[in-house]
Amino acid sequence: MNRQIFLDVDGVICDFLAGAMKVLNRRYGKKYHPSEYAELHGKFGINDLYQISLKDFWDTIERESFFWLELKPTPYGLKLYYWLSGIAPVTIVTCPSDDPSCAEQKLVWLTTHLGIKPHQVVLCCKKHLLAGNGVLIDDYHKYVDEFTAAGGEAILVPSEWNTADVNFKMVVNKIKQNKYIQEWIDQ
Repeated sequence: MNRQIFLDVDGVICDFLAGAMKVLNRRYGKKYHPSEYAELHGKFGINDLYQISLKDFWDTIERESFFWLELKPTPYGLKLYYWLSGIAPVTIVTCPSDDPSCAEQKLVWLTTHLGIKPHQVVLCCKKHLLAGNGVLIDDYHKYVDEFTAAGGEAILVPSEWNTADVNFKMVVNKIKQNKYIQEWIDQ
């Protein structure tokens, strides 16, 4: 196993849920709060909470000119990135939306918040193609399942959308359960 960490962005180091709920609340006249999402809905698919189609969800998000740039870090996201960087090289792996400005905004966000340069980022929705080259850390079971099915090692971490009161310690404890990460920490 290569000593390499592939780290997801949305829901792990940046707070996609809060940003999306802010936009959706405004658009659909709701008052949902990210802190209650896990209890209200508790699964991936924020569009279902708002009772809208996936197309309407993405249309609403993509109408926001600077949506990706304006996302805030998760309360633990920046600290998590730096902690992981002390264990092994970290490559950001993130899936952009269909909006062409999404990829550019994500790259600017990563540079602004973490000093990450574009050559440290893989923009793709086929994360499983990296399987066998390191450990994937992601909050979305689909990417974790595809990565492990392709022969890779992946860690499904808690996120605001699936776990109430998620915090740095909770995420780190989940990551430390992985045998490769633990070996790398012990070295």
